[in-house]
Amino acid sequence: MTVEGILANFMQQQGPLVFKCAQSRAHLANQIRDRVKSPWTIRQRAASLCGPVVFMQCLAQKHPAAYAQFVVDMASKGEASLGRLKVKPSKACRDWLANPNDWGPPASADWIALASLRDSSNTFFAYDEASDQFAGITLPSRLRNWFRQTGLYSEVEESTNLLFDKSMKNFFEAVSAKKAGKQVCLFIGARLLQPAGNPKKGKFPADHWVIMPSETKILLGGKPIGTVVTNLQDPENRKALKAMTLTFDVQTWGDPAMAVDQGRKGLTLEDFLDFYYGYISIR
Repeated sequence: MTVEGILANFMQQQGPLVFKCAQSRAHLANQIRDRVKSPWTIRQRAASLCGPVVFMQCLAQKHPAAYAQFVVDMASKGEASLGRLKVKPSKACRDWLANPNDWGPPASADWIALASLRDSSNTFFAYDEASDQFAGITLPSRLRNWFRQTGLYSEVEESTNLLFDKSMKNFFEAVSAKKAGKQVCLFIGARLLQPAGNPKKGKFPADHWVIMPSETKILLGGKPIGTVVTNLQDPENRKALKAMTLTFDVQTWGDPAMAVDQGRKGLTLEDFLDFYYGYISIR
């Protein structure tokens, strides 16, 4: 069924929606439609839900009908499935309402999709507040398994670390995966994207997921990265590559093209790698 067919059926149904944050069927349907048109608008705002965000953005981009059906089922029934991925959030999650004192609470369609997925996956900690940072953390293994359990992707590859930076070779592998037509999620330290100052590592630096929207706009030393990367076995060549400036955009926080060097002009590849912890690629 098409997205419009799914939304038409949803609009014809009777009865209340099970999430208190859902204002009306029409309002929710319009939000779903907007997100299918522009998946980057799926965002957590002030909530700690970047893992579910990249999952839902990838889903809405490649499988929009599956995304739409997931949200309407969740809103109508309080549970939904994507293949073997069964999602049933707690009552506290369903009963969440934005606090007028909160800064930037998620839109209702986003809370229903994102918080439900995260809350249902938590074994010990419920996710029932937009400000709940600890319960919102998504580990690489969890994100990888979400993709695999949907049955929608023939290839799901993960190469990440939690505490130690990944290598230059690993980043180039992520670029190659994107060039091969895969969707690529990068695991980084969010401090890299701070808009001002000279970002430093935090105590737990691997804390944010972003999407690589395009490999063609990744410039190393001002040139397309594919034309620069050669002979990684040579130590001197690796040293020279790390000293080159790196510019490219990532999809995050409701921005389809946020510059990774916005917090540090003249960002080098070596600087970037201090905040880079690997990737997940899917197709």
